Amino acid sequence: MTSVSGLSGERFEVVVVGGGLAGLATAASLCSQGCHSILVLESETVPGAHSSGKNAGLVRQAAEDPQTTGLCVRGADLIRRRHQQCPDLFRHSGSLIISDENHVPDSSWAQVEHRCLSEDEVRQHYPELQSWPGGQAYWTPTDGIIDVPKLLGSLMEELVSGGGNVAFGATAGRVKIMESGGFQIEVRDGSSRNRIIGEVLCGQVVIANGAWAAKFSEASEMPISLNVTNRGCLITDSGGFGNQARPWIWSDLAGWYLRQMSGSLLWSACEEEEAAAGVLNLSTDLEDYWREKVKSSWDPSGQFLKCLSSWVGQRTFCPDRKFLLGSDSRCDGWHWAVGLGGHGVTCALAVGERVADGVLGENSSADWAWSEDRFVSSSKSLS
Repeated sequence: MTSVSGLSGERFEVVVVGGGLAGLATAASLCSQGCHSILVLESETVPGAHSSGKNAGLVRQAAEDPQTTGLCVRGADLIRRRHQQCPDLFRHSGSLIISDENHVPDSSWAQVEHRCLSEDEVRQHYPELQSWPGGQAYWTPTDGIIDVPKLLGSLMEELVSGGGNVAFGATAGRVKIMESGGFQIEVRDGSSRNRIIGEVLCGQVVIANGAWAAKFSEASEMPISLNVTNRGCLITDSGGFGNQARPWIWSDLAGWYLRQMSGSLLWSACEEEEAAAGVLNLSTDLEDYWREKVKSSWDPSGQFLKCLSSWVGQRTFCPDRKFLLGSDSRCDGWHWAVGLGGHGVTCALAVGERVADGVLGENSSADWAWSEDRFVSSSKSLS
């Protein structure tokens, strides 16, 4: 770890802004490839305090487009490999996804090991789905559940043991692009973001601060458009669900998902309400909205499950809902790892790998890069 008070005037090869999954995965990947002069700036006192630490831990490979699915498949593979060195990181629960071509195209399913299930087979897995009106259902055996705190800890350990640095309680302020090349980054106290501690210098910068990236980058004269949305999760008792291990289930059509926990159930009604960065509330009652969502397919006994706790997390999207990754053609040395939406957990390691490759000189994919067509044109069409 690096002391915030001792940062001023330090120079690094790379500074990563944001200590969530995307930022830590990028920094750890850089370390593993021999780049050790790295600083991660994280405004909170722990890694992954915001979106990264407020998700359900579902590893889902089948996504809404084939490009994102490709990253999800690679990310899931890297998770399974890391699990071999980090026991209990990942559980192969498999998944049951109720979907259609409008949510997940055939070109995505073609990349993912899966089997289509009949309605009878679905109800064998989940007899509670007596009210389910039927439809397309997919069994994906290589999906599963990841322990997010363990993943964050694993990345932290890899980064620090490789010579990288992390400064908690340090917020990146304005980034000044130097005429001679490189960047001067203002560092502020994370607990009172108005107090300037000092500044650090670097040759390259990676922006991975999620919901805060748009406001932060505009202040540094590298504007992008991002849509921040809120989604709730809640924990209920298990009711009559039993202890038999089952795949997590996601109904794209009805808009909810469910996974087992130890003695309880984790649910989400898949809300998507626009919000400001760090403002965690919903316009509707989370529990009431969830009960209304699931009653169209779940056994009526589900209405008697007791809600034990709940929380709201944030997801951030680019206007076209694709990730923003890699170098930016407007400024040499400026890199992105933002707009991961609901795929951050599954894709984090693949995102880190791809962004790190770009920092080290490999060409960034045009599918994910900043362009006027993606951001300027989209912003005009939305206004």
